[in-house]
Amino acid sequence: MSGPNSEGHRANGAPQEQAQINHLHFANDDGDSKALATMKARAAPCGCALHELSDGYLVGKWNYSKAVPSLRAVSDLLRKIGASQ
Repeated sequence: MSGPNSEGHRANGAPQEQAQINHLHFANDDGDSKALATMKARAAPCGCALHELSDGYLVGKWNYSKAVPSLRAVSDLLRKIGASQ
């Protein structure tokens, strides 16, 4: 990655301020992202994938999927299908 040029833009044309905002967004992870990462780690050994949607989560295995409204519902579903805790 290269530094900004004389106009304050990076080599790819993105303003320097936007690059800093994007960096800060990832640096300020909250508890929900940690809980989501934990649920993804629980889902992986049993062959499930977990994706965040705008209004909940999607748990999928092979060609089946189920939309669930909360991480608690994800946890309950993973427990039902035999994922370790």
